[in-house]
Amino acid sequence: MVNVQAYVLMLVMLTLLPEVTSTIVNVNVLSRTEGGIPDRVQLTYTKGSTAVELNLEHVPHATLNVPVHTVKTLDSGQARVEQELLPPSQDIHYYQDTVNGAAVQINEIKLFDQQKSTFSVKGHFHHNGELHSIAPAQRFRRQSSPVANVRHVIKKATLTNMSGREIVLQGALLEREARQSSKSLEKVMIDVLAVVDHSAFRRFERQCHHDRNLTLQKIREHYTFIVNGVDLMYRRINSTLVDIRVKLVKIIIIENYHDFSLPFPHHNDSKQVEGFDVLKKLSHFVKSYNLTEHSDHVMMFVGRELSGDGSPGLLGISWLSSMCSTNGSSVSVVEDVHDYDVILTAAHELGHSLSAQHDHWLTNDCFGLDYFIMAPYESSATTAESNRFNPWIFSDCSIQYFATFISSLLETDHGRTCLTESVSVSPDIPDLKDKYFGQVMPPEQQCRNTYGKGSYHCKVGYNSTEICIALYCYDPNQMDCFPQRALSGTECDKGKICRLGHCADNDHNV
Repeated sequence: MVNVQAYVLMLVMLTLLPEVTSTIVNVNVLSRTEGGIPDRVQLTYTKGSTAVELNLEHVPHATLNVPVHTVKTLDSGQARVEQELLPPSQDIHYYQDTVNGAAVQINEIKLFDQQKSTFSVKGHFHHNGELHSIAPAQRFRRQSSPVANVRHVIKKATLTNMSGREIVLQGALLEREARQSSKSLEKVMIDVLAVVDHSAFRRFERQCHHDRNLTLQKIREHYTFIVNGVDLMYRRINSTLVDIRVKLVKIIIIENYHDFSLPFPHHNDSKQVEGFDVLKKLSHFVKSYNLTEHSDHVMMFVGRELSGDGSPGLLGISWLSSMCSTNGSSVSVVEDVHDYDVILTAAHELGHSLSAQHDHWLTNDCFGLDYFIMAPYESSATTAESNRFNPWIFSDCSIQYFATFISSLLETDHGRTCLTESVSVSPDIPDLKDKYFGQVMPPEQQCRNTYGKGSYHCKVGYNSTEICIALYCYDPNQMDCFPQRALSGTECDKGKICRLGHCADNDHNV
């Protein structure tokens, strides 16, 4: 049995520069799916005399409607994982441009004449060798009258040097034979279950002014965005050896601290948490709840700074060559502070789980100072022209590690099932396949999901049969009623429900 290593990553930090460009971003939908989702989108804006263009493709498996669960502690003291009933997302979708390294979230807001749309975009992309982030200039809210294209803030990001060190921790979890792989591999899908720790939950809760339902929705949106960015990094691997995609399949939120208390170091008063202790505790948590039945890899996002043996600077930790293991070792821990370094850290730790050693390792020929994703240390702000894109690309050594490991895994029944078959829905997820979501979420709850606890369905003065086009909800901040689209299945008249914007007979379920 060969010792398997747990890797702690001292990764690059992305620091947003003070220079900010606020500009109009033009979003042109080139095609739509049969369901009406924008399938190919062209995004353009002008920077000085230069036109910047992104050609984005919809990522179907990056859906915002992943199940969200929380850990509930019963009166008996027993903990149980339960699904939260959240409204489905009809307007937010995820896109990638592999050429320009773009991973974005686009929110399409249809105007109520149903003929025009307004778009807001969040994400990152590369232009002229530099990383940029994009986000709406201000919080966008639905309007019933036509609006111009939303102004967006374009920020340039740079890589800054960050002092740190690497720690290699030993375990004895899994044996892998190192051998060369020369054959082409079939497409594999890594199903990731995200665990959000209590401190990360509290951060979102504060941002959402303690509106629990909104907090859960924002958490779901954030981690779908993060995993879409990770998926892009694996999708950009240009090799005949591997075809790897990454999909978020479920989110579990640790809402109460006592359900997963973080291990703080005892020798000082630091607010940092010990990364390796969190990893070991996560492995036990995964085994206790049998989470490997519902995912290939469990990734925990921690809202506090990680440390290694009391020393600051850790961003992530994982077990080597552990993907698809059923003993609780197919896990990783990622510090969640900023969107972009979180994506890099998550991609790096997932790479270790897929058997990739660090570049510069004794058995590979890749140079750590080329700063590919699996480099053992942070990139320098003065990265050379020849490798300025490398922090977002896997090296040839990493690709060979992936190919060898995946080839070995696919030769086993469990490995093939793990990497090529869809994750089954867990028994504790309510079966809603024969119902519209509006049939289980009445208008009052739909309004509260949008505007918070003080909201309600405005009925006086509004025709109930038109609810399918415009469900009017009270906004306590504006002290007025505003329209939004009702969910399919919402009751619009006696014996009738909303379908595709029409009030139709409820003669059968979906």
